[in-house]
Amino acid sequence: MLAYETERTTLRQVSVITGVSMLIMVICAGIAVGLVNGQLIIPGNPSATVTNLQQSFPLFTLGVFCWLVIIICDVILSWSFFIFLKQINTSLSLLGLLFRLMYTAFLGAATFQLVRVMNLLNNTERLSFQTEELASLTMLSMESFQSIWSFGLIIFGFHLFIVGWLTLKALFIPKLLGYLLLVASISYIMVHTMYLFLPSFHSITQTLESILSIPMAIGELGIGMWMLFRGGKQKE
Repeated sequence: MLAYETERTTLRQVSVITGVSMLIMVICAGIAVGLVNGQLIIPGNPSATVTNLQQSFPLFTLGVFCWLVIIICDVILSWSFFIFLKQINTSLSLLGLLFRLMYTAFLGAATFQLVRVMNLLNNTERLSFQTEELASLTMLSMESFQSIWSFGLIIFGFHLFIVGWLTLKALFIPKLLGYLLLVASISYIMVHTMYLFLPSFHSITQTLESILSIPMAIGELGIGMWMLFRGGKQKE
């Protein structure tokens, strides 16, 4: 009985860590993607983008820091999801762990492109670049960030598929969360495959992403909130 209670407490702690980490990621993603990328990056206009980044350099730096926090949270979530889901299926939960760590590695490589932009903008006086060349290099790094991240998000989709599948197999997690996670996983894979390999359909992909972003967000937030408030409390 004592061993069971100890194990159940450990699962509860893991669930809280998962939920808190996901909340932190949501806040940081809102800053990094919504506030920084959405406000400072102007697609197709390198000069205006560089001007925005130079004028709002502290905000851009904050965005890069938020990406670093997201990477750390992703590593934590890779571990916590594995610990919690291995009670359902150890092999699949391990595979999900590997997929998420692979995604995190791609995100780290993508974030390095933003660090390069920081160095470029922070050392313009010591570089011999012309304004046009600086703008081109900056936009190239921004596009590289997006491409590498999109490739990683395809892998992340496979991680979500495994989490969704295991959620459906569990008797103590609401089935709706499992179905939402499966929809989210397919959405990630489809949207970012189109971004990378079908660039001529960019406008269609954007429309599709705006439609699918709702189930994608609800699925991830749903499992995070369930883990935070309910995970580990049940007698599995």
